[in-house]
Amino acid sequence: MAVGDRDFFKDLMLHHQLPTGWFDEDGQVINAVLDALATAPAFDFDQLLYVAQQNRLATATEMNLDLIAEDFFGKGMFRRRKGEGDDSYRSRIAAERLRPRATRQAMINMITDLTGVAPVIFEPGNVSDTGSYGYDMAYGEAGAYGSLNQPYEFFMTVTRPLGQGIPDVAGYGSDDGAYGAGNIEYASLDNIEGEVTDTEIYQSIARTVPAGVTAWTEIKSGT
Repeated sequence: MAVGDRDFFKDLMLHHQLPTGWFDEDGQVINAVLDALATAPAFDFDQLLYVAQQNRLATATEMNLDLIAEDFFGKGMFRRRKGEGDDSYRSRIAAERLRPRATRQAMINMITDLTGVAPVIFEPGNVSDTGSYGYDMAYGEAGAYGSLNQPYEFFMTVTRPLGQGIPDVAGYGSDDGAYGAGNIEYASLDNIEGEVTDTEIYQSIARTVPAGVTAWTEIKSGT
């Protein structure tokens, strides 16, 4: 017997609510009646424990974690990966909920956590990115021309996670297969549901970039 189960409520009624000596504690009829009466409060107690568990990120489970993510980030903004367990999803929600925002390092950390690959960031007004004549970097080695005419803008190249897409299946318009032959097949988004989508990358950038700053973003596939 445990607190809140059927035997708990049955014992409570038998020894604390019924007159002593009126009923045989081993009688089939009285036990059947008490079992029936104890079932409803035991169920309610289980439901109460379940609701209390689902009120906290640290203990919530199943679809309730998905609802918590929607409360924190908005509908469809931080989805569970295909086949992802509660513990993994809970850890990602906790990390995203308190994630630093609005700095270059915060952007790098966010993209790295999301894709597994650090982004390449170029700020036209940042001399550390552009270099300068006679200072540390020679002409042609810095990577791009700088400009002070593009304040509050930066360019970022993001690499999709490795394994993105459907392995060994040719892309649309390729000449690697024909009807009934070759490495082609009908596919849908369900085939890559577990992967990080471009939409999720853009949404994550929008949540992290400072207000009033434009993040020109290129997303490419890894090699």
